[in-house]
Amino acid sequence: MASSRIFVQHLGARARAGLLSLSAPRLGAPKFERKMLGSYPVAPEFEMVWRDRLTAHGGYIQQTISPYQLKFIYPFWHTFAARCWAKCSGYALPWIWPGLITFGLLKKMHHDVEEDIRDHYW
Repeated sequence: MASSRIFVQHLGARARAGLLSLSAPRLGAPKFERKMLGSYPVAPEFEMVWRDRLTAHGGYIQQTISPYQLKFIYPFWHTFAARCWAKCSGYALPWIWPGLITFGLLKKMHHDVEEDIRDHYW
């Protein structure tokens, strides 16, 4: 129900803004051709308008970044690796190295136990 209201509100807003073509009258189709969208009748010619809703009529959209935006965006991405290293390297001494050593010892112990079982019981 909410999606049908949004659809009709969207079409109404485009009609008020003059974005609907003049050759497609609002609900100009006869009743038997109209489809019900929730409780709202929608003419078949609006299907094309709905599919065409994301196009920029009369040209293309060109996006640019101003020097003022670059002043803030460029340093953020340029220093990203250094910031990650500065934040994560503090965990190396108390957590990462002891974790790797413990993992290596546990893998070695597991390997020794498997080898011992293979030697004695197989």
